[in-house]
Order: sequence, then C-alpha cells, then structure tokens
Amino acid sequence: MTIILLDCFCVLYSLDLRSWIELVFPGRQIRKVFFPGVLNKTEGSIIPNPKYDMDIPLMNYNLSKDINTIYEELSAPPSPTTKKVFATVRGQGGGKSRILEEIRRKLLDDDTLLPIAITCNAFSGVGSFEDDWLEKSGLQYGTLYTISIISRMVFALYEFDNFETIISKITKNLQYFPEIIPSAVIREFVEIAVEDVRLVRNVTDVVVILDESKVLAMHYNNSNIHNILRSALLDTQIGTLRCTMLMSALESAQIGNTESNRGISPLHLPEKLDENEIVHKLFMKKNEEVDISSQYKLKLIASLVSNLPRTVQISMNFIEKYNIPNKLNSINAAFVNNIFEYLLNEIGERYNTFIPSVEIMYKLVYDLKVPLNEESKLLIIQSILTNNLDDFSSEMVYLQPNDHPFSVI
Repeated sequence: MTIILLDCFCVLYSLDLRSWIELVFPGRQIRKVFFPGVLNKTEGSIIPNPKYDMDIPLMNYNLSKDINTIYEELSAPPSPTTKKVFATVRGQGGGKSRILEEIRRKLLDDDTLLPIAITCNAFSGVGSFEDDWLEKSGLQYGTLYTISIISRMVFALYEFDNFETIISKITKNLQYFPEIIPSAVIREFVEIAVEDVRLVRNVTDVVVILDESKVLAMHYNNSNIHNILRSALLDTQIGTLRCTMLMSALESAQIGNTESNRGISPLHLPEKLDENEIVHKLFMKKNEEVDISSQYKLKLIASLVSNLPRTVQISMNFIEKYNIPNKLNSINAAFVNNIFEYLLNEIGERYNTFIPSVEIMYKLVYDLKVPLNEESKLLIIQSILTNNLDDFSSEMVYLQPNDHPFSVI
C-alpha cells in the first residue's frame, strides 16, 4: 500500500492487489456450485441459455478423452513454449462453448481442481465498460485487459447476481488498482481465489477456461492480447498450483496456423453429428411413432445439417416451434421447403455468411485440395467450411490434407 500525506489528509492512491480486492469486494462469498456434491451446475455457466442448451443430448464427442488429456497437461512443467494451451478447432456455430461447458461441469466433480470458466461473449458487455475505463483511468491496454479478465473471474467465482454490479464496483476504484505488470496481477489473483475456494474445496490444480476469446482480441485490435493470460498461467508455476488453460475461438487453430511458439493441444469437436442420433434423440424425441418412410426423410434432412451443431439445433427448434412432432408422418415438399427457409433465415440473422466461389466449390465437389487464402480462411471462420486439424504450424499449408477432408454445409 502506498500513502501520500498532505497536511492532515491521508490520500490513498495505490494498493497491493489483495488490499484492492478487499476494498472492492468485501465479504465476497464463493458460489455454491464449488461446494462438493452440488448436483445443479447451471450456476456459473458460460453459455447464455444453459437450462435449454444443456438439455440437448451431447453427441459424437469424447468428453472423457479430453478430460484425461487435460489432467496429463496439468502435470507438464510450466514453460513459455512446451506447456501447451488447449484450443477448440471450429468456426462459429461449431459447438465450442457447449464443449467447454461440458468440461467445466465435469471438472467440478474433482474436489482438488478449480475450474475458472469465463466468457467474452456478447452478453458480457465487452467494449462499453472497457472504453469507459480507458477514458477515466488512462491505464495501458495490458492493464485494462487484465482488469477485464479479473472482473470475469470474480463473476465466475463469487456470489454476484449480475456482471454489471462487479463492473460498477471496479469502475469506482480504478484509481487504486495496483501498478504492477499485468501477468503478475493475474497470478496473484489466482492465488487469492484459490485461498478463498479452499474453504470448501481442497484445491491443488487450476484450469482456466476462456470462451469467445476472439471477441476481446478484436476489441483491443490485438490478436495476441491473450498472451498476457497464457503467460501468467503457463510460463512459471503459481505457488504450488498446477495450471492449464483452455481457449475457444482461437483463430489460428481454425486454419492450423499459429504465430506463437507455444504448442496447441486441440479439443476435437466432431466433424459432423450422427444422422440417426439427430433423428431419434432430437427430431423425434417427443414422438416415437414415426413410420419408416418419414424417418428416412428426416435422416436426409439431418444429413444436410449435421456438420454444425448450430444448424442441427435450429432445425430441431423448427420442429418444436411449429408443433411438428405430431405431423412427422406427413413430411412433404412443403415441410422440407419450410424447414430450410427457417434455417436460412435464422442463420442470416445470426451470422454474416457468403457463398464460396465457383473455384472452391469445384475443388470440394471433386475432392481436390483447397488452397489457403483469404477466402478459404473466412469460410472456415464462418463455418461454411468445417475442418478437423491435429497439427499446427507457423508455415502456411494447404487446408485439405488427405486424411482430413473438408465438409461444407
């Protein structure tokens, strides 16, 4: 703590982080979801509609395999290069947030592990309050980013009804924020959080889950801004804690190219969902008495939307919204036209998409290699093309290796 004495007045202008946390968040209480044995894990979810989205069956994803890999990486020694970061390898609508939420919930079952899941999605108010902080404080971007990350961690860990309350408290106390390097702030906050959580959990390991990371990177116009967080968690050990990190929307991972020397361990989302499971678990879940002919028609529809969980979900919404379950035995041309018209309208409202060029469509139809260029990269990010990658390199390569063909929606 630093104090300046002016006559009889005491002016506090800088605090260490622990004192700042106590000033801004006195009497903070750990969320109930971290208490051992809690069955309802909706609290602290990183997806906007957890009660609805998590009721949809998880299909074609090997959760236990990725959980085992996460534990293996926790054991890897800290390093600026060899300590890997986990990343999802799909574009928009590919199920990234759902998978990270599944991992968060599974990790909560381990009393020795603290999953800190944060999101930068549109519901978290990225932009407005951070611009306000910049205007009021004059702090550097690295420090503002760090405060933004800590604010999300506070919301993930402690009992607050809404994120805006946290932002308001921080805004009122920006002038007292510690003047130390950003990565050191994050490291110290993790230690403070673990001390708090150890009142209810025997924490030895920490997994930070960062969803929609690209949104924050775009706001700061710096694709590598999250290196502050990665370095804080992975470069050197935080006390006696073992740490690792998972990221969603890592842009380089979508095309297999990386600007960092740090290794990437991909979280393998399914290339496509099983058509039979889509039909029986989603389309027919409220109506089991569907004749074989209609089931076949539903399977054909499912095969056209199975590349992306989002398009599957939209199609399922159409069936539920228009009470179609009672009409699945009368599928005709009008039904097919209506479901795809609904699908295209929903996609158009959510995403900015465009049709691939004739050149790329030709290569896809005839199973030829697609070159890495600005168009193909944009198509992957928008999930017009979907891919599955295992290897990442600083070298630009063709996007369609022989053993990992593209799919197109």
